[in-house]
Amino acid sequence: MRIFYTFFTTMCFFLTIAHTQTLNLVQDLNEGNGDAINEFNYKSVQHGDDIFFSASNGTGGYEPYVLKNGSLELLLDISTGMESSSPTEFTIFNNKVYFTAYDPINGGALWSTDGTSAGTVLAFDPSANNSTARPKGLTVAKNGALYFSYENKLYKSFGTTATTNIVPGGETVDFSENWAYQGVNYTPYEDGVAFISEDNKILKLWYADDSIIKLGEVACESFFYDYYGINQVKDGLVFGARSSFDPAFGGLYHYSPTGDSLHKLPINGNLDAEIGRIFKLNEDRVIVVAWGTGFISVDGMAANNQVVSTNLPNYLGQGTPLFHAIVGEWAVFLEKEVFSSGQNILATNGFSNSSSIIAMPQTYIISNFISYGNFALWASGISNGFTPQIWYANPANGTSGKLYEHPQGSFSLNSIIMLGVQDNKLYFFSNIDANLGRELYYLPLNLTPAKEKKEMESYSITNKGREILVSAPDPNLELNVNVFDAAGRLITNKTVQSNGSFSLDGVNGVFYIEAQAGNLRFSNRVFISN
Repeated sequence: MRIFYTFFTTMCFFLTIAHTQTLNLVQDLNEGNGDAINEFNYKSVQHGDDIFFSASNGTGGYEPYVLKNGSLELLLDISTGMESSSPTEFTIFNNKVYFTAYDPINGGALWSTDGTSAGTVLAFDPSANNSTARPKGLTVAKNGALYFSYENKLYKSFGTTATTNIVPGGETVDFSENWAYQGVNYTPYEDGVAFISEDNKILKLWYADDSIIKLGEVACESFFYDYYGINQVKDGLVFGARSSFDPAFGGLYHYSPTGDSLHKLPINGNLDAEIGRIFKLNEDRVIVVAWGTGFISVDGMAANNQVVSTNLPNYLGQGTPLFHAIVGEWAVFLEKEVFSSGQNILATNGFSNSSSIIAMPQTYIISNFISYGNFALWASGISNGFTPQIWYANPANGTSGKLYEHPQGSFSLNSIIMLGVQDNKLYFFSNIDANLGRELYYLPLNLTPAKEKKEMESYSITNKGREILVSAPDPNLELNVNVFDAAGRLITNKTVQSNGSFSLDGVNGVFYIEAQAGNLRFSNRVFISN
């Protein structure tokens, strides 16, 4: 694997480190030292500019809230009084946000919201007896339907009671999240969904659209086993399995639709590879953690496996998630803790020769990652007395930097939980002020998301031998151009008129070139040789 140690070329100098910035409290929603969110139910979804999540004002329990134009709004007190409806599984569907919640009148049910209180309504109540069970695993399929499980049955819905029905066939269907490995047992597949069920030491793989059919099964000799990470890839489906009492059961399983077969994929020639985590990179590939090998990019065909890192993670204990962000064609995630020097953040597009360590934060314990345009954002040092820091990375051009460093250490677990970006402000929950509890803050950003691809096609930096052509659609635009070498040193600075060029004489190697005009910024790597 070719690694550019881009931490040293992260160009932190093109964005000023914001040590002097102060965090801005949005609102002490749960007044006093009470928490506005539950750190175990913080997952949100952003629909348009609005961000939806579960929160509590201290008097109404945990209910659905929306961050709209920088302000917190309660959508609906579903379980009235002090009781919580504990909304979860916020999912964009039919141009609305669907979620599950519980209240004594409806039991566990499916709700939807258009971002207003009046538009937050009961979508489907599967409970005839106000059961505490609730729909699980909301999954939007390519056929335009929403699938979920409820009390061991699979439902297919188009968003209303009249359009929600049980899918016939199959056995026990239970969409669930496996906290031991932070994975789920279901995934969108072809026009419907695929999922795994368990039956007396036998894993069964299923596919459902309007009915349920079995794709294959595999048996374990022990009752003590686990499975996780099922995802669609270019050639079928993959999922991981392991058992301490039946090592031969473990490995990366692959369902091939061409041969209609369920078998293991070898990892470096090992069919019984110990798989640690799996997450989706894109429609074709997943990233697999294989102990003894590293991080592997897999598309379902063994010949196409790509080792994107041989640095084994030493931080993934049971129940620890592999936090990551998908930014365009890139995945950004914590690759390795390096106890002598910090942590490695890796960026990969699934191919060995273009995967690189993009940042090395000097504090330990990493938060969840979020994406914002062409950037990944995360926090480090969020517990154990480390100094909390907020970082960004742009995997497409190999840049990263520190946006904020808190003046005090953090002794509480998960002192920063990333929420999302709205109006170029980063919102996150934090309890760094113990007098306020875990509340919502924001940090102003100085990041300009990349323009849409078609719009950016007219902006380019092109190597014409030793002539560097800088192109922009406005012929009157004056651009400040910085040229950095592979070690991150500034080689030269030029002022260039749009569609103008300049020479790079007497140098050879890989160079990072960035053109700026106000908030506009575009860049490219070029290779210059004799």
